[in-house]
Amino acid sequence: MLGRGENVWSPEMASELGTQEIGGLIVADLGTRAEPPLPGMATILLDHHVPTGILQAALLVSGHGLHPTPTTSLLAWWCAGAVAEVDDLLWLAALGIIGDMEEA
Repeated sequence: MLGRGENVWSPEMASELGTQEIGGLIVADLGTRAEPPLPGMATILLDHHVPTGILQAALLVSGHGLHPTPTTSLLAWWCAGAVAEVDDLLWLAALGIIGDMEEA
């Protein structure tokens, strides 16, 4: 779990992730880059920001270019709905939309 200001592409995070027994990464709402967060690890990127690079070895689910631009929480809800019934979780997507798009 990242804290505010931390970056999944940092050497420190790669080192931490390298010590975990994980089958893959889901990176949400942290932007995109051409290099992988952890080389050789299956990776899914969920993001609504303007892409700054596209990782060829990852699955990118992007809301960039859609009008209106969906937040990452809404993209995640759509993805979950593709494999399971998620109507009871719509409130979670709505909360993410408010948290991501509300002015500070």
